[in-house]
Amino acid sequence: MSEDTVFALSSPVGGAIAIVRITGSGAYAALMRVFRCKNAPEHRVMNYGHVIDPESGETIDSAMACFLKAPATYT
Repeated sequence: MSEDTVFALSSPVGGAIAIVRITGSGAYAALMRVFRCKNAPEHRVMNYGHVIDPESGETIDSAMACFLKAPATYT
């Protein structure tokens, strides 16, 4: 089994809203690098927050994230 962290666009290109799936052993760390919310994202809960530039800390956009812990997931 691969340990790669994969980012995959799950919505049509060109839309106003995008769904990006992150999977793999580094998925939670990757999410936390670019997403900020009031509290740590909860498992199986839609969390409101912001996508940030990890270099500058600048807010890029509002976002929602749903974190699903393995193994109870499907990719």
